[in-house]
Amino acid sequence: METTRHFTATTYIVNDGTTALHEHERLGIRLPPGGHVDRDELPHEAALREVREETGLAADLVATESSISGPNT
Repeated sequence: METTRHFTATTYIVNDGTTALHEHERLGIRLPPGGHVDRDELPHEAALREVREETGLAADLVATESSISGPNT
């Protein structure tokens, strides 16, 4: 049986000590911008795309942290 994996990218937009969140329509809660990494993009590209889609902001990455976690790691 083939395993399907879904990778996600999450961002934190911080300004003067305040973190921006957006209202997740389906879940009905506030979350930091983020979402699935498309097949043809890198995680940092997905992060910037999600910020633009979910907040309308054009962001720059100032720091990155890579981690992989899951039931088999």
